[in-house]
Amino acid sequence: MRSVIMKVALVVAMALGVSLSALPTASATAVAACPDGVCSSKYLNYSGQKQINGYYCGPAATRVALSVRLITVPTQDSLAYSLGTTVNGTDHIGLVTTVLRNYVGGWYESKWIGGSYAAQWQIDLLVADVRLNINNAFPIVANVVGTATDTNGGSHSYSGGHYLTVVGYEQGGNISVIYDPAQGVQYRMETRSLAHWIAGRGYSA
Repeated sequence: MRSVIMKVALVVAMALGVSLSALPTASATAVAACPDGVCSSKYLNYSGQKQINGYYCGPAATRVALSVRLITVPTQDSLAYSLGTTVNGTDHIGLVTTVLRNYVGGWYESKWIGGSYAAQWQIDLLVADVRLNINNAFPIVANVVGTATDTNGGSHSYSGGHYLTVVGYEQGGNISVIYDPAQGVQYRMETRSLAHWIAGRGYSA
């Protein structure tokens, strides 16, 4: 249902020549957190934990997302079992979505960005998803591949693919605040750049 609503909003926004990221969310939680319905920035409290081996980025990123909503957070090993993670990693974002839904209910959906680059409508949708999810305390787990640059000019490269978690935003969602379990660090990235980084993969939102 959320996908249908977002797609309708996107069509309306395109017809009006307005970026979807400029539209206010209709969430009661978002309105409570942001009196005008649109936060310029928002950050979630989470429990970050560096992945315990080279192929546990999926479990580690999923754990970060769950830490926002659960008092007792599952271990990376437990999540790896649920995700079917092997030495080759976690196969696809759909597995993450299923596990998130099992723990916190039906909010999460898998969103796919095909091709080598994100189209403008996919960038707009990701900006809107970042705002909607963070306003409602549901971090986004993203499956990325290749190289991207953060707002400080730092380069992050994962040729074989990687999972990370969006835990906040700035500039109305145009900047994503990311927790990266590979180094156990937080950094900021233009959401446009994040969308291109996800291209060929997908995200849970």
